[in-house]
Amino acid sequence: MQQLQASQVAQDSELEQLEEILITLPSQLHLLHLTPTRQYLLCLAIAETDTNLALAREIMRQASDLTTKTLI
Repeated sequence: MQQLQASQVAQDSELEQLEEILITLPSQLHLLHLTPTRQYLLCLAIAETDTNLALAREIMRQASDLTTKTLI
């Protein structure tokens, strides 16, 4: 994560902020999502046959919102 953020700084992309990373394997999806405060990295690993990417992203968005509200 630090390398990705350093890369963004080097590319002068202040308007662009890293939100999530998707890792795909033949039978799994791994979704890494930064919370809005950028303090936490949430990870969701699911079997590819059990869900779709849109549903996984919505679950992560809700978890991120819940985490942020709980910690404030």
